[in-house]
Amino acid sequence: MAVAATMMQRSLDAGKNDVHMQYDTVRQLQSAVHNQWRASVEGQAASVMMRGTTKLMTSTCPTNGEWLERFMLGFHKRVGDVSRPDLAVSIKVMLALMERFDRLWILADGDSKKQEEVLFPALFAMAAYVGGLRGEELPLMDLFSTFKHFAEGVNHPKHLHVAMALRGRF
Repeated sequence: MAVAATMMQRSLDAGKNDVHMQYDTVRQLQSAVHNQWRASVEGQAASVMMRGTTKLMTSTCPTNGEWLERFMLGFHKRVGDVSRPDLAVSIKVMLALMERFDRLWILADGDSKKQEEVLFPALFAMAAYVGGLRGEELPLMDLFSTFKHFAEGVNHPKHLHVAMALRGRF
């Protein structure tokens, strides 16, 4: 019951996306107590039975009881979840961003250091948008190979394009 009472108290704290903390944040306390128990002397008393590829574990941890399991179901219904998925960047927003990059490029006026400060964020934004890449995929872009094939796309007789070379698996 101490874990349940602590979770209820913690759920009243301010959350990142809502007035109160969400279930997925608060339930981490149950995992922390369980991990601490398993690492302690009391947790070593549990036995493990193996049968084929399935594993059946018995545990003396208080967070594995039926009472806390039922509490967690009701707690989840009471606290709930607020989901805020990432939203796609609209064409209007991307065009406004590119206009800002254009203005910064003009203000750089041939200063190579200032142009680099504009060029790399602009390249990052455009490659991510046009290539449909997520944040962790974009650093896998191979600029050397992209530049190597740049002339082929620009001089193509039918379709003007730029080949974006990527490293690794996607």
